[in-house]
Amino acid sequence: MAKEGRVPKDNTYIDYIAFGKGKTPLIMIPGLSTRNVRGTGLAMSISYRIFSNNFRVYMIDKKDRLEKGCTIEDMADDHAYAMKQLGISKAAVFGTSQGSIISQIIAEKYPELVSSLVLAVPICRSNPVTTACVKKWLGYAEKRDHIALNTDTFTSMYSDAYLEKHKRLIPLAAKLVKPADWEKFIISTESLLDFDYYEQLDRIKCPVFVIGGRNDKVTTAAAAEEIAEKLKCPIYMYDELGHAAYDEAEDFNQRILDFFTNHSQ
Repeated sequence: MAKEGRVPKDNTYIDYIAFGKGKTPLIMIPGLSTRNVRGTGLAMSISYRIFSNNFRVYMIDKKDRLEKGCTIEDMADDHAYAMKQLGISKAAVFGTSQGSIISQIIAEKYPELVSSLVLAVPICRSNPVTTACVKKWLGYAEKRDHIALNTDTFTSMYSDAYLEKHKRLIPLAAKLVKPADWEKFIISTESLLDFDYYEQLDRIKCPVFVIGGRNDKVTTAAAAEEIAEKLKCPIYMYDELGHAAYDEAEDFNQRILDFFTNHSQ
C-alpha cells in the first residue's frame, strides 16, 4: 500500500509518496517534470515494486511553490529538510537527471543522510547540449504550449526504436499531458541554465554508481562519464539508449537494486 504525505516548509509543503516493506530507506529524487508526485503513489509503487521487499521507498517532490530564482542547491536543501522531518538518515539515494544534481548536493552537504548513491542519466554542470534543450523547453513553457513541449521532450529523450514503436501514441500523449503548474516548471527549468558542481564531486564519500545511455541528447553521455571518472566509481552505459534509458531498459532498476543491496547498511 502506497502512502502519500506532505512536509510543511516555507508556507508551502513538500509532497512525498512512500511504499515498500523493507526497513532500509531508499530515497528517489525524480528529474524535471511537468507533473507532481502527488497522486502517483499507486502507479509508482507498481513501477518500482522491485525495490519494495528490500527497502522503504520514498519519492520526494520539489516544494509545491518554488520562489523565483530558486537554485538546484535550494532544492537539495528542501529535500534534505524533508528527509530530516521524516526521520530518515543513512538512506540509499537514487536521483535521475535533474534529481541526480540534487542528489549529488545532498550527498556532499549532508553526508549523514546518504549511505549510497545512484546517479541516473546524470549531469554535474551545464553543457551546450543541455542548455539548448532547456532553452527550447522554456520557450514552449512561456507560450504555454504543452503539445510542443511534450513532443520535443519525447523526441529528445527516447530512442529511435521506441519512437517508431509508439509513433501513433506519442501525439495523443503530447496533447493529453498538461503541466500541473507552469510557473513551478519554469522556475525548476531555469535552475538548469547555469550550474556547476563538478569541483564539489570529490567531497562525496559514500559509494556511487553511475548509469546512463550513450545516445543521451539531453545531458549527454560525456556528462555521466566525467562524473564517474571524477569519483572513480562504477558506471554502466546502454549503447543504444538515450536519456530515457531508465524507462526503456528492462534491467535498469535491477542494476540499481543490485548496487544498493551490496552497499546498504
